[in-house]
Amino acid sequence: MLIRNILRRSLLKQFTPGCQENYIQILTKKKYFLRRIATCLLEKRNLVKTKWNVMSGLQKATAVTAAAAAILQLEDEERKEEDSELIKSIKLAVLSLQKGEPEKAERLLHLSLRVAQEQANTPAITYIYDLLANIAFEQRNFAKAERLLGELLRRLAADATDSNAFVEVSLKLASVFASSGDRERADAGFQFCIDTQQRKIAAAGGEAAADADTLGLWGMSVDWYARFLRSRHQYDRARELTAQALAACVRVGGERAEQSVVLLSDLGTLDLLCGDVEVAAERLERAARLAEELDLAELATIQVNLGMVRLQQGMAREARRSCAAAHRRATRNGDTEAQGMADECLKKVKKFSSS
Repeated sequence: MLIRNILRRSLLKQFTPGCQENYIQILTKKKYFLRRIATCLLEKRNLVKTKWNVMSGLQKATAVTAAAAAILQLEDEERKEEDSELIKSIKLAVLSLQKGEPEKAERLLHLSLRVAQEQANTPAITYIYDLLANIAFEQRNFAKAERLLGELLRRLAADATDSNAFVEVSLKLASVFASSGDRERADAGFQFCIDTQQRKIAAAGGEAAADADTLGLWGMSVDWYARFLRSRHQYDRARELTAQALAACVRVGGERAEQSVVLLSDLGTLDLLCGDVEVAAERLERAARLAEELDLAELATIQVNLGMVRLQQGMAREARRSCAAAHRRATRNGDTEAQGMADECLKKVKKFSSS
């Protein structure tokens, strides 16, 4: 009761009307906490950031995020008030994360966790652990993230160890191992996720018959493993896996899905790293064209990558044009990271032209 009273006071003070719609959008468009773990093109920061929602149409909640939707389904009238307080506290924590206030979000989530445990609200507990692990990862507290994800896996294992939810959390844990330098466990974790999804796809009768959730999560597992291998300079194998991930993404969301365009760009980058400059130019040019048509935020980064490929081809004028376009777009969008990349690209073009 004490915890619920604390939550009530906090919510009355800080939760404002009109937040619910934003919160629902946040839940159903959850971003994976892994941003990038690999080198690409000439420097690490040229890698397009990955945002792959694994559900059909790339718009629904992920397997773990689906637990948040279950929280919103109240089971009976007697629990409405208590559930409402719990839901609002989780909403406020998520909104705090969006505002860049992880410490505040973590405090609210710990209060929410105690209430959820009092209520034996399994979906809420699952989602809260997931959010806490995300925060720990973003803060580079890998030991804490590993502990939280391990606890979440133990909870999920009570139902099944091959469910999409279990695989999704296992994939995050493998990424934690990769980021903390534990390559052996990272490799084993990625392989577990890929193998588990492959068995389910085969049992369903192949990719054409598998459900979009299972296929999408397999594609994401392959993509993340490819990035891990790229960080270890295993470019040929990484390129092979990225091509597989792209094919899965196109099947799930179509060629014009944002993640399909990102993967096409990544594949072009790997082509360059493998020495196939002409193929790299072709793929990156197509990725840039699609990104421009779709007005994707990643366009500036893709244009920089294309400019660097043009420079490798000795096409200084085309390289300058691509990097200048990237600079204009990045400046217009306030993307300082892409702007810096474009500046560096233009410097390389200038140096090449004067040599």
